[in-house]
Amino acid sequence: MKTCLICFDEYLEENTKDHQCPDNWSCGACGQICEIEEGEVVLNSGNKEFVHKPELCDANDEAFDYEGTISFTTDKKLTQEQLDQLMDLISLQIIEPVDAEQEDEDYSSRNVEVTVKEVK
Repeated sequence: MKTCLICFDEYLEENTKDHQCPDNWSCGACGQICEIEEGEVVLNSGNKEFVHKPELCDANDEAFDYEGTISFTTDKKLTQEQLDQLMDLISLQIIEPVDAEQEDEDYSSRNVEVTVKEVK
């Protein structure tokens, strides 16, 4: 197996001539659908992510960084599955923000990282 240096897809070495990178990509920063020539595919924590060229990406207009902490106590030890579900739900609210009426908010988020660990 070989890895494409443009899109990071794997393909069989004997099929090199048959490999074709996807035509359309969604920018990981602004969400716009783009052609491969408008940016590049990067590896972000082991995951493939397409990013626009800075001059084309709407997300580069303004950026505001936030950091928060959540702590809580439960009446029983949570399983890893329960912790994963909590992290997914917290991440979802940040990645796809909605208001109290479940209507989409007028902002978007990127570079979201949520971690939960047991404090001993």
